[in-house]
Amino acid sequence: MKVTPEADRPRSILSPLQDAANLVTLAGTAFSALAIIAAITGDIHLSMSLALFAVALDWIDGIIARRAHNRMPAAGEVGPFLDCFADFLSSSLAPATIALSLNGIGAWQAIAFTFIVLCGVIRLSYFNAFGATGDGRVQGLPIAHNIPLLAVFTPLYPIVIGKGFGVAFELVTIALSILNICSFYFPRGRDTVVPHVMTGVLLLIGINLVAGLLR
Repeated sequence: MKVTPEADRPRSILSPLQDAANLVTLAGTAFSALAIIAAITGDIHLSMSLALFAVALDWIDGIIARRAHNRMPAAGEVGPFLDCFADFLSSSLAPATIALSLNGIGAWQAIAFTFIVLCGVIRLSYFNAFGATGDGRVQGLPIAHNIPLLAVFTPLYPIVIGKGFGVAFELVTIALSILNICSFYFPRGRDTVVPHVMTGVLLLIGINLVAGLLR
């Protein structure tokens, strides 16, 4: 546990939130929470769309933080932790909850849910401790890639795959979780690709929302 003298602390726990990047991260966390609620209610397409919004905000908050001038030191200290929790909710707990919603609660579903969540915790803890290499690579598939990849898959529910969709979704989520904790090196996204990523994310949100209306 880090020890910080009282004199070096912000006056309020909420003080680091007086920062544009952290507010965007917090907004992403709110979208993630709503995505989990939507998954619990069985609205898979809405859940995925909300999780995509959260991931999009995760990309944006990093750009804002890197380009901020005279940023409050406390905001910079708290920001990575906010980002970590936001990523866990959107890219680990949300898809795990979607899988549980699709398949019901049983022994193997509980094992799968726990495995996905544990992989998310391991991945994000490792990344927070060691970050990226000097040439901008990270170990394992970045966890923020999980939701966009799954969002390509979810419009098929239940039109094409039918009753087998839940099992297929769970297996894909498990496979992505395994890739998250593998030790291969993966290039980290650059700010220049963000506009293209945002276009793809907005397209996936639209497709999933339309699929939900057609369900």
